[in-house]
Amino acid sequence: MKTLEIPIIMGGVPATLDPGYFLEIGDYVCVGEGEQFMETFLSRLRHGAPVAEVPGLAYKKDGQLVQNPPYPLVDLNEIALPLIRKERFFVVENGRITSLAQDIGPLKKAKDGGDYEIFPARGCLFKCTFCSDNRLSALFSGWRSIRSLSPENMVREIELARRDVFENFGSVLIDEDDFFARDAGEIARLLALYRERIGLPIRSINANIISITREKLDVVLKSGLLIQMIKIGLQSGSARVNKFIYKRPFRAESFFEFLPVICGHGISVLLDVISENPYESLQDRMDSFRFLATLSRRMAKVPDAGRLLIYHDHKLMFYPGTELYERALRDGHIQQDYVEKVLLTRTTNRGLTVDLEKLFYVLFRNSLNNQVYVRLMELLLASRFVMALLDRILGSRPVNESPVKSL
Repeated sequence: MKTLEIPIIMGGVPATLDPGYFLEIGDYVCVGEGEQFMETFLSRLRHGAPVAEVPGLAYKKDGQLVQNPPYPLVDLNEIALPLIRKERFFVVENGRITSLAQDIGPLKKAKDGGDYEIFPARGCLFKCTFCSDNRLSALFSGWRSIRSLSPENMVREIELARRDVFENFGSVLIDEDDFFARDAGEIARLLALYRERIGLPIRSINANIISITREKLDVVLKSGLLIQMIKIGLQSGSARVNKFIYKRPFRAESFFEFLPVICGHGISVLLDVISENPYESLQDRMDSFRFLATLSRRMAKVPDAGRLLIYHDHKLMFYPGTELYERALRDGHIQQDYVEKVLLTRTTNRGLTVDLEKLFYVLFRNSLNNQVYVRLMELLLASRFVMALLDRILGSRPVNESPVKSL
């Protein structure tokens, strides 16, 4: 980048949360949403006008960070829907640069039979300490209000995608924080329009269990659409961890009520969970395991529960600008070089490790097919001494390391 003779503009959530870090790479950072920013910034560059006062701009002057107040948040229904003009998209293949207008082959190869991914909402109702929305809600007034495309504009975007480029995609992935943040009437209108004008399977939607109600769920289940998966963030089955560490609303009974209903209709549920949290005690983890045992009991009458209810186990990662990052830094759980040494070198995937969480997730997975494993979980949980001993024996280490070594 140092050899380019044009200004480098960085943007996105990480750059918004920590513009100083990204100004070590680029010349400018767009802090916040970029629709209005880029229009103003590029217009001033084109006409040779100064850019220093553009709202949302961050830059360095005499080695010091300068950050202008951001533009107000946009109304998604007042900005243009994304259009893909083939002549403006390029593919590098075998050392040759071609536009999609010249050769649509690479895109067709990637997308035929795949998903079209739509991002129809911004903002979040919650302020979980591990999430970027925690910091964004402090930076931008109104971030905790959900701003969604109207049902008409959502369907129109998918229609444009099919017409212009992706005519052979086989399903749609609705990628937003919480599909059920809409009221039941809006959900019904959206799904009716989608069924009438699109009709493709919906690969997945995301949900927060707090927003799901029986009325909203009935609308989804009776829509006549093939919905393959609902992703729901559990994070932890411990009420204490959710309330005091993650500052996240948690209602265990809602999981016990709604997950059997969803899976009972043949829709998969993917639970996101977080492990390797230095603020969790053994008691917190035992509470989470009891939650899993109870959930398995509630799923006992659901046919094929072991296939339909799955989980994704994430390592806890600390993202600069979030409340939990600052806390972990103060408490010595991470160091100043955490971004370079850890965050940029691994994913949230736990990989091949063996520890207490891994043991209970395996037991939970098997218990969905055979309730004998639930009894085993409950027997282990009956003794805190046994749990502490297992935790000491297992620890957290590569699977090829002998457990004897950790005694």
